[in-house]
Amino acid sequence: MNRKTILILIASLLLLTAIAAVIHLTTRTRVPEHSLLVISGEKQVLLDIDKLKTYEVSGTVINGKGEEKTVQGQAVSLLEIVQISGLEFKGSNTLAVCAGDEFAAAFTYEEVTKEGQGYLIIGEDKTVTSVFFGDKNAKRNVKNVERIEIR
Repeated sequence: MNRKTILILIASLLLLTAIAAVIHLTTRTRVPEHSLLVISGEKQVLLDIDKLKTYEVSGTVINGKGEEKTVQGQAVSLLEIVQISGLEFKGSNTLAVCAGDEFAAAFTYEEVTKEGQGYLIIGEDKTVTSVFFGDKNAKRNVKNVERIEIR
């Protein structure tokens, strides 16, 4: 290949990347600040974080190295979020907790309905972080949660 062909190939790849980025950014679901979007199929319910009834929780999470860390804060359970939304959540469903950057973690119905494990901790700055106490997979603790998807 000569130099001109390589430059054309690189320019084409850059153009395709730019087009893909524009498509991705314009099709992402926008969630208003201090809100949480709960989705099930075509149904969507927007919850105001400021209006959620929270309570103090404390528990242990395990990081990727197997080290335990105590986490506490004002929270609402994942199950309560689903119940407040009024959307159907049953045994065959999973619950995906999704961050603004599209990082997501999925939980089974059995995990979500087990008392004392899955929570959304609401920070003083209104940021939302999911925690699943006792879970050995630290990647299922999601920061900057914006959406809950019932799948």
